[in-house]
Amino acid sequence: MLAARAAYLAGCESTSNVEAGYRFGIPLSGTMAHSWVTTFDDEIEAFRAYASVFGESSVFLIDTYDTVACARKIVASGLRPRAVRLDSGDQVALSRQVRAILDAGGLRDTRILASGDLDEWSIADALAQGPPSTGSASARRWRPRRMLPRSGASTSWSKWSARASTCP
Repeated sequence: MLAARAAYLAGCESTSNVEAGYRFGIPLSGTMAHSWVTTFDDEIEAFRAYASVFGESSVFLIDTYDTVACARKIVASGLRPRAVRLDSGDQVALSRQVRAILDAGGLRDTRILASGDLDEWSIADALAQGPPSTGSASARRWRPRRMLPRSGASTSWSKWSARASTCP
């Protein structure tokens, strides 16, 4: 809780730590948790339930079990999330595979977000590796942005985004 408070005081705009939000008045934000996905018998069932609550703004966490298989399930299901989120593993390599699956399934506007154990070095490394799919239209629109505190702070490029606005 104190780390979330310190991060907020240092410029982060919100926290996913509900207790810190309650105790210190920090705005709360966050996305789907692995626990949400595991509560359901099937990932698609979890995504449909989540989308029924959050609608068009839904961001699905797709690496609870098998990231690539989950991307394929989303395409086959007809769901059209605003974004999917990767929270573990080799996020650059996985984002390339997921991007190809989403693009082939007609979900070119679905963004890929990264979260988890990100720091300035892992973000710089991801940016240095370039956009997720070098032959796609998204690669031609690739534009890294610099990080800015409390203004939707993120390091983002088309279809792949390492979020920094939500701190501990």
